[in-house]
Amino acid sequence: VRMDALKLLRTQPAVEDGSWLVFGDWRIAKNAPTQIRASTGGQYTMETLWFALGSKDSTSAASLMKAKRAGITPLVLVDYDKVLTFLTGATSECALLDKSLVVPLAERTAKRPLEDSADSAAKETRSEQPEASKDGEAGTALGGLSKERIEEIKNKRKAAKAMQGGDSDLPPARSSDVDVILKRERVYEDRNSVLRGRGRLNLDSVLQLINPQRAAVVPAPAQSSSAKRVPESYDRYNQQGRSEGAEFALNQHGSFLQRRAPTATAPTTAANPAKPAQQQPAQAKPQLKKRVPKTPIIIVPASAKALLTLYNAKLFLEEGKFESAAELSASGVSKPAELLIQRRVAGKTAPYKIVDLTHPLTPDQWERVVAVFVAGPSWQFKDFPKPNPVETLATMKGFHLKYTDDKLDANVQAWDVTLLQIDRSQRFKDFPAFHQFWEALDVFVAKRMPQYSIA
Repeated sequence: VRMDALKLLRTQPAVEDGSWLVFGDWRIAKNAPTQIRASTGGQYTMETLWFALGSKDSTSAASLMKAKRAGITPLVLVDYDKVLTFLTGATSECALLDKSLVVPLAERTAKRPLEDSADSAAKETRSEQPEASKDGEAGTALGGLSKERIEEIKNKRKAAKAMQGGDSDLPPARSSDVDVILKRERVYEDRNSVLRGRGRLNLDSVLQLINPQRAAVVPAPAQSSSAKRVPESYDRYNQQGRSEGAEFALNQHGSFLQRRAPTATAPTTAANPAKPAQQQPAQAKPQLKKRVPKTPIIIVPASAKALLTLYNAKLFLEEGKFESAAELSASGVSKPAELLIQRRVAGKTAPYKIVDLTHPLTPDQWERVVAVFVAGPSWQFKDFPKPNPVETLATMKGFHLKYTDDKLDANVQAWDVTLLQIDRSQRFKDFPAFHQFWEALDVFVAKRMPQYSIA
């Protein structure tokens, strides 16, 4: 005859008997797998579930620590609440329960000799006596067993109940070897006990160690002789013997004219000897910090096939007018090394630097790059800090300028860029693309680089 082990664990208390868990007349091996799967893989054993159910009144962290001390595989922390609610009967289903698994069943076992003798004695007494009185003694009910025998049975049952975590005034039975191990055991504290602390903390001993070191690092200010002298009280009627200005270290014979450089040098003669100029203490000039430029940078393609280059970027980004870069290059216009444009909006003017060569940029300048116009080939990003276009376009705003009748490049179609389209001949359609560029850039800057926002 077999019985479902999980059903026994949920309905009956278990007693540990060597490598077995005994549920009354049923027993099962402690290492027997169950139908409850662990979220990390594998199946929980009967011993793991039995120990977790016995320490259900403790926190999950305390139960985990107790299991490790006992050498038992604990429940996974994320599975703790799901398994306990199922084992305690709070829920009838468990998300970790897999009924398709084939697991060992509990087998029936013979009654223990102690309980068997007690039951047989009770049956014989009931057969000899027709009915026990309501106020009869316990000895009559148990077939005339001695009081020592009755106490022995009670103590053994209380010990078994205590091992299951029940209320009992008797500690669980343990050997002398266990007592020796417990004396040498180091009790760890969990996070909650450490945060709560024990009593009021006294940090006087810590301050006694810190204060001498602090005094050695910070020397006491030297007191001058003038600081030690007690200042005299002021008496407007007794001014004899007081040196005017001595109390405040004033130069009574000085003048602001001495600080000015003479405009002309008078000739030195015998009648007009040169007077030695009063030496003034040299004052160190404050060193002015070099001003670091904070102008945002926009990168345009260096390719001659791109629609927007350094030839026509200034006119398009400042006024919204497009001229062909190829025509400007053919007409003999020289390409500048870089551009500085001025954007005017809402009565304010904001400068932007336009470059097409990226290898001379320093790390500080790369932090100021707010936008890049892409042409299509991925080699455009070879000198960027992140040569991967996807990673680069995640840190700066990407744009692509094309004619409306041109086919969109495959790389540009896969990248996160804003598409700006203009007509080949109708120049009045240039301004909408110009307006779309600054609107998209303002949104990106306000969200990702607010230090360059105009608003």
